[in-house]
Amino acid sequence: MVVLLVRVQTKQRMNILLSILNQRPDLVAWENRPLSQGMQDGPRASDNRDRHALVVGIEPPGEPLLDGPFRRVALAISEYRIFPPHLVERVVKRTPIQVGDTVGINYRAFPGIRMFMACRVIDVYAGLNGNIWHSGFTYRTLHDHAATGEETFAVEKNTNTGEVTASLTAWSRPAHWLMRIGYPYARWCQRHAGRLAVRHLKDVAEGIIRDKCSLR
Repeated sequence: MVVLLVRVQTKQRMNILLSILNQRPDLVAWENRPLSQGMQDGPRASDNRDRHALVVGIEPPGEPLLDGPFRRVALAISEYRIFPPHLVERVVKRTPIQVGDTVGINYRAFPGIRMFMACRVIDVYAGLNGNIWHSGFTYRTLHDHAATGEETFAVEKNTNTGEVTASLTAWSRPAHWLMRIGYPYARWCQRHAGRLAVRHLKDVAEGIIRDKCSLR
């Protein structure tokens, strides 16, 4: 089992890390990689589409509160504190995240086994758009990622109603052979992570979670 995993890591360059060997992710190895092959063509009709959205709080109409649900979630997104730590460890070099940054996820695939992959930030935005305050960023997968795709993390406040919504929107298709042969499980993992992400951001919005730690 260990020999097989080491071969996968060496030949495919998508890092599969074993807790028993105390292996840690290496973001530097991903920083010079190009975007995933085919990314320039955008999504296909057959690609997976995901959108997870959740109302995470209500504020008074108008600008976001200084320490309200919107700004708490906006800060968490800008620092890539999006997924629950028990499922995903973030790997970043700086915060807030900026265009061009490479950011990684150390994903708990199975007990004692994590998969480490990285993406590149292509857009960061914040401000008022009509009657919506919004904040978030978009990243795209890099060469040797398990999937080819794009994902946007955002929080919005309707200035008329005060409703604050956190969302995750993505398109993707399998890129790594492991994801292809384990496609049903891989898709379940994608959807599961998306659902947990918006629930996690709801906890952030409510002030339950104020964790600012990062794995560097």
